[in-house]
Amino acid sequence: MREILWQDIMQITLQHQLPWVVCGDFNNVLSSEDKLGSLVTQQEIRGFQNAIDHLKLTNIRATGWNFTWCNKQASDKRVYSKIDWAFGNMQWLQQFGHVEAEFLNPSVSDHSPILIKCRHHHNIHPRVFRFYTNVMEHPDFASTLKYAWGESTRECTMRKIWKKLK
Repeated sequence: MREILWQDIMQITLQHQLPWVVCGDFNNVLSSEDKLGSLVTQQEIRGFQNAIDHLKLTNIRATGWNFTWCNKQASDKRVYSKIDWAFGNMQWLQQFGHVEAEFLNPSVSDHSPILIKCRHHHNIHPRVFRFYTNVMEHPDFASTLKYAWGESTRECTMRKIWKKLK
């Protein structure tokens, strides 16, 4: 059933070259580090890893719980796995790289819920401050500057400066 899902996703990818994200319970680990309490075989990893590689998907930045599933059995038989994933294609990561997946604490379910957090996009390269000297040639420049910087208010210092620069 998992392989049929991966084939379906591959077909969708071939038809659309848009930014897209896929997340949820894939019921599969990607490496031996994704499971505690039970061995991981290469056969278990191979199909899922090939599908992710073929689709050119990358993990979205993640926070919260690393192991997203637990069998909730006695401690000597307990297994923890990372089988819930959030992936994006390259177009999606370029456009929405600031978005992250938070894996919340599991409660009733044996899985960690996934919360996609759309934080405000912070420009990595802030705009450069530019002062155009031609403004100084305006006839009212000197008087406007003198008025703005001579005005006194009872606001905090940074707010005063911000208003004067504005």
